[in-house]
Amino acid sequence: MKGRSRARRLVLQVLYAWEMQGQGSLLETAGRVLAERGLEEGTDELVRRHLEALEERRTEIDAILAESTTNWEFHRLSVVDRNVLRLAACELMAFPDVPFRVVIDEAVKLARRYGGDESPRFVNGVLDAVRIRLSGASTSP
Repeated sequence: MKGRSRARRLVLQVLYAWEMQGQGSLLETAGRVLAERGLEEGTDELVRRHLEALEERRTEIDAILAESTTNWEFHRLSVVDRNVLRLAACELMAFPDVPFRVVIDEAVKLARRYGGDESPRFVNGVLDAVRIRLSGASTSP
Protein backbone atom coordinates (compact mmCIF):
# COMPACT_ATOMS: atom_id res chain seq x y z
CA MET A 1 0.00 0.00 0.00
CA LYS A 2 2.94 2.28 0.58
CA GLY A 3 3.57 2.29 -3.18
CA ARG A 4 -0.01 3.39 -3.89
CA SER A 5 0.27 6.25 -1.41
CA ARG A 6 3.54 7.40 -2.98
CA ALA A 7 1.98 7.14 -6.45
CA ARG A 8 -0.94 9.31 -5.32
CA ARG A 9 1.45 11.96 -3.94
CA LEU A 10 3.37 12.00 -7.23
CA VAL A 11 0.20 12.26 -9.30
CA LEU A 12 -0.95 15.15 -7.09
CA GLN A 13 2.38 16.90 -7.69
CA VAL A 14 1.97 16.43 -11.45
CA LEU A 15 -1.59 17.77 -11.35
CA TYR A 16 -0.46 20.78 -9.33
CA ALA A 17 2.40 21.56 -11.73
CA TRP A 18 0.13 21.07 -14.75
CA GLU A 19 -2.48 23.45 -13.42
CA MET A 20 0.05 26.06 -12.30
CA GLN A 21 1.77 26.13 -15.69
CA GLY A 22 -1.62 26.57 -17.36
CA GLN A 23 -0.75 25.01 -20.69
CA GLY A 24 0.28 21.75 -22.32
CA SER A 25 -1.02 18.29 -21.72
CA LEU A 26 -1.06 16.51 -18.40
CA LEU A 27 1.16 13.76 -19.78
CA GLU A 28 3.76 16.27 -21.03
CA THR A 29 3.84 17.87 -17.59
CA ALA A 30 4.15 14.42 -16.03
CA GLY A 31 7.21 13.67 -18.12
CA ARG A 32 8.95 16.79 -16.82
CA VAL A 33 7.91 16.43 -13.18
CA LEU A 34 8.61 12.72 -12.92
CA ALA A 35 12.01 13.06 -14.61
CA GLU A 36 13.05 15.08 -11.54
CA ARG A 37 11.98 12.35 -9.11
CA GLY A 38 13.09 8.78 -8.75
CA LEU A 39 10.27 6.28 -9.03
CA GLU A 40 10.37 3.07 -7.05
CA GLU A 41 9.66 -0.16 -8.88
CA GLY A 42 5.92 -0.64 -9.16
CA THR A 43 5.17 3.00 -8.42
CA ASP A 44 5.81 4.03 -12.02
CA GLU A 45 3.03 1.73 -13.29
CA LEU A 46 0.55 3.12 -10.75
CA VAL A 47 1.47 6.71 -11.61
CA ARG A 48 1.13 6.00 -15.34
CA ARG A 49 -2.29 4.33 -14.88
CA HIS A 50 -3.58 7.29 -12.87
CA LEU A 51 -2.27 9.89 -15.28
CA GLU A 52 -3.68 8.12 -18.32
CA ALA A 53 -7.09 7.80 -16.65
CA LEU A 54 -7.00 11.47 -15.62
CA GLU A 55 -6.06 12.58 -19.12
CA GLU A 56 -8.79 10.43 -20.67
CA ARG A 57 -11.57 11.31 -18.20
CA ARG A 58 -10.70 14.84 -17.08
CA THR A 59 -13.86 16.43 -18.51
CA GLU A 60 -16.08 13.77 -16.93
CA ILE A 61 -14.20 14.02 -13.62
CA ASP A 62 -14.47 17.80 -13.49
CA ALA A 63 -18.17 17.63 -14.36
CA ILE A 64 -19.05 15.24 -11.53
CA LEU A 65 -16.94 17.27 -9.11
CA ALA A 66 -18.66 20.49 -10.17
CA GLU A 67 -22.03 18.81 -9.53
CA SER A 68 -20.84 17.56 -6.14
CA THR A 69 -19.41 20.82 -4.78
CA THR A 70 -22.62 22.42 -3.64
CA ASN A 71 -22.29 26.07 -2.68
CA TRP A 72 -18.82 26.15 -4.25
CA GLU A 73 -17.69 26.80 -7.79
CA PHE A 74 -15.28 24.02 -8.71
CA HIS A 75 -12.91 26.29 -10.61
CA ARG A 76 -12.61 28.60 -7.58
CA LEU A 77 -11.42 25.91 -5.15
CA SER A 78 -7.80 25.98 -4.05
CA VAL A 79 -5.45 24.28 -6.50
CA VAL A 80 -4.59 21.61 -3.93
CA ASP A 81 -8.20 20.81 -3.01
CA ARG A 82 -9.30 20.73 -6.65
CA ASN A 83 -6.53 18.32 -7.61
CA VAL A 84 -6.91 16.07 -4.58
CA LEU A 85 -10.58 15.81 -5.59
CA ARG A 86 -9.65 15.11 -9.23
CA LEU A 87 -7.27 12.35 -8.22
CA ALA A 88 -9.76 10.68 -5.88
CA ALA A 89 -12.71 11.03 -8.27
CA CYS A 90 -10.58 9.46 -10.97
CA GLU A 91 -9.87 6.50 -8.70
CA LEU A 92 -13.54 6.13 -7.80
CA MET A 93 -14.47 6.15 -11.49
CA ALA A 94 -11.62 4.25 -13.14
CA PHE A 95 -10.30 1.82 -10.53
CA PRO A 96 -13.11 -0.31 -9.12
CA ASP A 97 -10.51 -2.62 -7.54
CA VAL A 98 -9.72 0.07 -4.95
CA PRO A 99 -12.38 0.26 -2.21
CA PHE A 100 -14.08 3.65 -1.98
CA ARG A 101 -13.20 3.94 1.72
CA VAL A 102 -9.50 3.61 0.88
CA VAL A 103 -9.78 6.23 -1.89
CA ILE A 104 -11.53 8.71 0.39
CA ASP A 105 -9.16 8.04 3.32
CA GLU A 106 -6.10 8.57 1.12
CA ALA A 107 -7.57 11.77 -0.32
CA VAL A 108 -8.25 13.11 3.17
CA LYS A 109 -4.65 12.34 4.13
CA LEU A 110 -3.40 14.25 1.07
CA ALA A 111 -5.70 17.17 1.91
CA ARG A 112 -4.45 17.17 5.50
CA ARG A 113 -0.82 17.14 4.35
CA TYR A 114 -1.00 19.66 1.50
CA GLY A 115 -4.24 21.61 1.92
CA GLY A 116 -5.64 24.14 4.34
CA ASP A 117 -7.19 23.62 7.75
CA GLU A 118 -10.66 22.93 6.34
CA SER A 119 -9.45 20.83 3.39
CA PRO A 120 -9.74 17.36 4.94
CA ARG A 121 -13.37 17.81 5.97
CA PHE A 122 -14.26 19.49 2.68
CA VAL A 123 -12.60 16.76 0.58
CA ASN A 124 -14.31 14.05 2.62
CA GLY A 125 -17.74 15.61 2.10
CA VAL A 126 -17.33 16.20 -1.62
CA LEU A 127 -16.00 12.69 -2.24
CA ASP A 128 -18.87 11.16 -0.31
CA ALA A 129 -21.23 13.08 -2.60
CA VAL A 130 -19.28 11.82 -5.63
CA ARG A 131 -19.50 8.25 -4.33
CA ILE A 132 -23.26 8.57 -3.92
CA ARG A 133 -23.64 10.03 -7.43
CA LEU A 134 -21.55 7.24 -8.91
CA SER A 135 -23.43 4.53 -7.07
CA GLY A 136 -26.67 6.03 -8.35
CA ALA A 137 -25.21 5.88 -11.86
CA SER A 138 -24.83 2.09 -11.55
CA THR A 139 -21.16 2.16 -10.52
CA SER A 140 -20.73 0.11 -7.40
CA PRO A 141 -18.35 1.65 -4.83
